Amino acid sequence: QAKQMTGNVVEMAKNAGLSFDFDKNIPGNSFDAHRFLHFAKTKGLQNEAEEALFHAHFIDGKDTAQLNVLVEVGEKVGLDKNELNAVLQSDEFTEHVRYDIYESQQIGIRGVPYFVLDRKYAISGAQPVESFKGAITQAFGEWKAEHPKTELKSLNNNNDAVCDENGCEI
Repeated sequence: QAKQMTGNVVEMAKNAGLSFDFDKNIPGNSFDAHRFLHFAKTKGLQNEAEEALFHAHFIDGKDTAQLNVLVEVGEKVGLDKNELNAVLQSDEFTEHVRYDIYESQQIGIRGVPYFVLDRKYAISGAQPVESFKGAITQAFGEWKAEHPKTELKSLNNNNDAVCDENGCEI
């Protein structure tokens, strides 16, 4: 069953232009990788770090449980090697990761990948693009209905610039 599941993931990755190789995959504890991502977030590089981490793990077959691998990945996305190494040698961001785990348990997450949309909808497992499009469209439609556009009224009586989604008038 696991082979079939990974086969589906490999096929979906291939359709997205990626070449996952689960034969090279080294399973390990991802706790430090999550601390690494929290650190990257403080530098505005979380998305880049996450992509590089996935590439290292799923495509290159690197052991992303090893601190030296995380530092190498971090350097590639522009994180300072010494600062990142110091963070990973400490317990910094441990509570952030523990809170993420707690919150995940509270909403019923039992495995990965798992995607939560607007804290209302969940997509579990590797799903086709159409599943994501449908869920995102539905969640956004509901969010938009719950957050109607409001027109701001000026409290001053002078003729300052007024701006809306179509531009500004003076």
